[in-house]
Amino acid sequence: MIKKNRINAGWASLLQKFILICIGIFCVFVILETSLRMGSFAVLFLQEQKNLQSLKKKGTYRIMCIGESTTIGEYPRFLENILSQNCTKIKFSVIDKGIVATTTSAIISQLPHNLAIYKPDMVIAMMGINDRTSYMAYKQNTDSRQFLGSLKTYNLVRFIWLALTNKKKNDISKASTPIPPAPVSISDLSFTKDKINTSQGIAFWECGEYQKAQEVFLKLIQSNPEDSNSYVYLATIYWALGNISLTKETFKKAIQINPGNSYTYFQLGKFYRSQLKFEDAENVFKKALELEENLVLGYIELATLYIRQNRYNDAKALLEKGIALSFNDDPQYIRLYGALIRVYEAEGDYISAGIIEQKLKEWNMKFYSPETASNFLVLKKILDAQKIILVVVQYPIRSIEPLKRIFKDEQNIIFVDNEKIFKEAIKKKGYNIFFQDTFGGEFGHCTSAGNQLLAEDIANTILKKVFKQ
Repeated sequence: MIKKNRINAGWASLLQKFILICIGIFCVFVILETSLRMGSFAVLFLQEQKNLQSLKKKGTYRIMCIGESTTIGEYPRFLENILSQNCTKIKFSVIDKGIVATTTSAIISQLPHNLAIYKPDMVIAMMGINDRTSYMAYKQNTDSRQFLGSLKTYNLVRFIWLALTNKKKNDISKASTPIPPAPVSISDLSFTKDKINTSQGIAFWECGEYQKAQEVFLKLIQSNPEDSNSYVYLATIYWALGNISLTKETFKKAIQINPGNSYTYFQLGKFYRSQLKFEDAENVFKKALELEENLVLGYIELATLYIRQNRYNDAKALLEKGIALSFNDDPQYIRLYGALIRVYEAEGDYISAGIIEQKLKEWNMKFYSPETASNFLVLKKILDAQKIILVVVQYPIRSIEPLKRIFKDEQNIIFVDNEKIFKEAIKKKGYNIFFQDTFGGEFGHCTSAGNQLLAEDIANTILKKVFKQ
């Protein structure tokens, strides 16, 4: 009897320890999950706080960087240190005012406000790539692990595991920059009969006014529940806000309303690719191209997927098919050539890559978006009125000449040409060392090494032409 009691007591003790361990694990999970969610909210908030700190620094030379996803959190984070290390007599403060998925029109609309707040001595502009596209990235998941996928702790652990096994390299979506405001669902917002439209929602998005953009699309959906595009935009915003469950719910609704919308499948493919679900991504991209044969970005994204899997023959055949369709009236057309260069280089066929590069150069010399050109000139005029120095940066690998032609009658502009320095670096170390993807065709979003190289080139140009060092 005593022995039996001791056994029962032992089991009770083990059970008690097990329960305490489970409670401890649960508490740690809750704390970590809460911290990560707060972190998503805080990233851009902290970026803005860092910008505002520059206002408190007395006697500094202020440089404000404007642009899109190739700017925010990218090269500006290296620029200040590089300038300070190479010019100890001057104190620099760099202000990062990039906005994900924005356009030059949106950047210009925010410029007077930003100039009034930060009062920069110099503005660095690398912008225009989004003037050629209407697509926005998002995250969405339709597999059985929906609940796990909505947990930031799970995504963090999965990210670390994939990174350690070297499977995550260069496949994390660039558009995953979190946005501060907390999301609300459709039921949380009462519809008012305001004069709103899709263009207003997109304009808010492009200006970084994500909460307002969210409210516009919520109202549009309440006004017209069968508008699938509003659901797609809303899902995109939910993803940016970091709410995966609402993202999934909203995209599922968009597909139910209109299963023939190529735009939805295009975005879904980008998500699957970022989650390393290559087979799902391939099927969805093919569906988008089946619905819209002239979807140039669909060819680019699917080709990028093939390149990530070292399926160069598939990528080449796809890009050549897109080029054969001759989208000569679509400025996205040149990106097909850019991506094809990457394929030839990966195969070691530098002769073919050189031939395609020459075609791409000829096209770039002929074309520049009228919206981009006009807004660059408006930028120059605004800065001239306030006697602020303008530094115009070309995207890596691309020729600076088209930008110079925009300003052919203008003076006192500093141009940063990244073509030669990046081509030489890629030739020595390879494309993937400096770029995460091929979203721009011949270039993509920079890795840390790419941003470091870009910042060094910008800093060297500024120190030489402005400070004569």
